[in-house]
Amino acid sequence: MSASKNTVWLYEGPPEQIALCVPDASPAQGGYVMVCELQNEELRMFATRFPTKCVANWNSRSDRFAGAKLRRVLISVPIIPYERAKKALIQQLAQDVDSKVDESSSNAIESVKKHANKIFMVRAIQTTNIAGFLQQ
Repeated sequence: MSASKNTVWLYEGPPEQIALCVPDASPAQGGYVMVCELQNEELRMFATRFPTKCVANWNSRSDRFAGAKLRRVLISVPIIPYERAKKALIQQLAQDVDSKVDESSSNAIESVKKHANKIFMVRAIQTTNIAGFLQQ
């Protein structure tokens, strides 16, 4: 798990440790946004309430069809509009690609983290109803 104090990412590390560190989300919690880095350095993004099952399904399919294995997984803190958060993150990353930003594997992960910080901060402000506080 990441040692830094990060308010967006609950877990960052190998896929084998997810079951020990990240519980399934209840409907009241919403769900997780998962960013998976594959061995071929591509990224895949998921929105799920069940991260352990998601990783197990990926591993099963990659074994069956000789696909790329997971190298590293980032899992967000639970957020109620988790599907919308994933879509917003994808839109931000698509803008980076459109503007021809260099996206090597390490740069892609850092770009995901940067955009996720912005998106999750906006979601936190909307869900805690402190917009009035910011206007003061």
